Amino acid sequence: MSALRRTRAGPFEESQAVSLGTLQALRDNDAQFELDALLQPLDAALGELPMVRMSEAGGFYVRQGQAVQVPNSPASGMVRLGLLSGEFLGIGEILDDGRVAPRRLIASH
Repeated sequence: MSALRRTRAGPFEESQAVSLGTLQALRDNDAQFELDALLQPLDAALGELPMVRMSEAGGFYVRQGQAVQVPNSPASGMVRLGLLSGEFLGIGEILDDGRVAPRRLIASH
């Protein structure tokens, strides 16, 4: 083999990539809105994990590191955690007793 080219990394394909030159040109033209529009959602790489959405109250306790009961959650495994408002909180895991425990959270404030 004389060359190797990555055309995909996880859920991201080469066709979605933005060149460094494009990014530099947008930066040089102070095109902040256009740069922001290129950003992917925080959980874009985690699309294979089911989303568990919870109330603000549940989110409060999860942010404190506590496991919470969330109706209609999967029975087991890793999950994305989010609020009913749409805010992404991080990654959690379903415990043996059915509660959702935080594993890695994103500080958004």
